[in-house]
Amino acid sequence: MKLHNIKRLVAACVWLLGQPAVQAQVVVMERVPSLTELRVALKLASGDAGGAAAMAPPAQQVRTRRIVWDTPAQSPASAVTAAQPAAVGNPAVVAMPISFEPNSSRVMRSSLGYVESVAQLLESNAQLKLAIEGHTDSNGGPQRNLPLSWERALSVYRLLVEYYGVDARRLEPVGKGSSEPLDGLPLTAPMNRRVQFRVIG
Repeated sequence: MKLHNIKRLVAACVWLLGQPAVQAQVVVMERVPSLTELRVALKLASGDAGGAAAMAPPAQQVRTRRIVWDTPAQSPASAVTAAQPAAVGNPAVVAMPISFEPNSSRVMRSSLGYVESVAQLLESNAQLKLAIEGHTDSNGGPQRNLPLSWERALSVYRLLVEYYGVDARRLEPVGKGSSEPLDGLPLTAPMNRRVQFRVIG
């Protein structure tokens, strides 16, 4: 492994160890979201809570899941399948099934709509800053998955910066590997391979 890759891996591990053990409300987008859906999912909608609730997308289009740190995966039967309101005070996170070419960090053409939706959100709010979190399932082991998840987050970051013109200072790519599976899913579940977006400013 090259020295600069080792440094990235170490930095990612240090970052992960410094994160608080909190639960995040994860909204899983099963299709390319509208600008309104993204704002609601990330708790960015203007107006009162009633207005935000009225704007919420239908349950069959968006599923909500939690991430649980430092606990073993539960059985698939316990997976949440219906949309749930975000818990007050919990950070909101949007997960998108952005696909990459096998064993690669190259975003597949079929997933570009997800990246474009995030670009539109950033364009609509010039002050917004997002963390881009790459996640994998547990296949392949941590030595491969952590760098791969970082490379995939970086690939989405580069698309947003180089193609859509987003200011690089507004984005923070982060690799999580398989350390944060979606609640109620086995570590090897394909749905754990995802890119998440979290508001950081």
